[in-house]
Formats: sequence, C-alpha cells, structure tokens
Amino acid sequence: LKLFTQSAAMASLGRALVFVSGSLGAVLVSFAAVNDSILLHVKIGQWNLLWYVGILGVIYSVGKGMLPDVNVHPSYAHNIFKEIDNALIKVSTSTHHFPD
Repeated sequence: LKLFTQSAAMASLGRALVFVSGSLGAVLVSFAAVNDSILLHVKIGQWNLLWYVGILGVIYSVGKGMLPDVNVHPSYAHNIFKEIDNALIKVSTSTHHFPD
C-alpha cells in the first residue's frame, strides 16, 4: 500500500499529529525525569498522566503512519534559492569581464 501516494492534506495532518503529540509527550517525559511519581499521582479528568503518555504514543504512531515513505516517494521539492543562484552564476559568466 505504500506504493500509492497519499494526498497532501493527509500528509499535513500526519505531520501535525506527530508534532503536537511528540512535543506534549516530551513535556510529560521531562516531568517524569524530574519526579516519576508525577505521572502516577497527577490526574487530569479521570485519568493520570501515564494514561495520557500512552494515548500520545498512539497518536504519534498514527501520525507517523500517515506520512509518506521517502524511500518510495522521494520529495521533489526544489530549493528555489539554489536554482536562482545557479542561474545568476551562469548569467555572470556571460556578463562579467575579467581582464588578464
């Protein structure tokens, strides 16, 4: 199924899910590094923070699954600044005169 391309909207949604869940997961893991009882004893709603770490892990995995495989579908995004630089270098070889 990885041979079929995904829409740009799905890839953008996957990137957003990975970014948000990864950043929130990093915050919760940093809380756990300070004091591991924080994950077990602090509750938001009915569940403790350890439950939210698990849910964020699932959301992160779903988001990573929505991203296209770069080995099968390489990115064809062009660096426009590099292209402009190359074009100007070609022009400058024709327009600049360097006498000996």
